[in-house]
Parts: sequence; C-alpha cells; structure tokens
Amino acid sequence: MTLELYIYGHDGWIRVCIGKEGTTDFALLDKQRTQGAARGFPICVERLNLGMYSNGDDIAREALEQVCARGATLMGGDQRECIRKEKGWSRRVDKKQILPWDRRFYRRLLFLD
Repeated sequence: MTLELYIYGHDGWIRVCIGKEGTTDFALLDKQRTQGAARGFPICVERLNLGMYSNGDDIAREALEQVCARGATLMGGDQRECIRKEKGWSRRVDKKQILPWDRRFYRRLLFLD
C-alpha cells in the first residue's frame, strides 16, 4: 500500500518556467511579485501528474509548448526557438512528490475533482 501511494504521487507536481537569458531571474520564483518588479520573473505553467501510470514526460512537454507559446507572445520571439532553447531562451523544470495528506492527492485519488 505504501509503495502504491508513493507511485501515485511521484513527480505529482510539475512546473515548467521559461525566460530570456539576461532578463529573467529564476531565483525570483519563490518570491512574491510586486507591481513594479514583475519584469524579471519567469513565465511558468504548473501541472498535476497524479496516478498509477506516470505521464510526467508528456505532461511536461505539453506544459513547455503552452508556456513557450505564451512566452513568445509576451517577450517576443518564436515558440519553436523557445522549445529548442535557441537565441537566449532558457528553461527550468521542477518536479515534486505530492504526499498522501495533500489535498490535491486525496481529492484526485477519491474522484472528488
């Protein structure tokens, strides 16, 4: 049972962030945005990957396509360049385990969402 709960929540939270080298500071991810200092923040998309069959790579790829489309619109550039990390684009992918007592975990497990 413990192994199944571990597998169910393994890499359950995925965040894909993009930015341009020289203008984006990934250290600002965990800080609160203020109205005057929003310029250096990366553009991010978060996804859930909960279940017995991990789709983490597919979910991260879809999130990358979505965030690159939004980033290319906001920062100027091409979505394909962002996906391939060309012309100064950079990215950061974070994955975390979602623990069984997390609300997102048990709501998905018990089909409440």
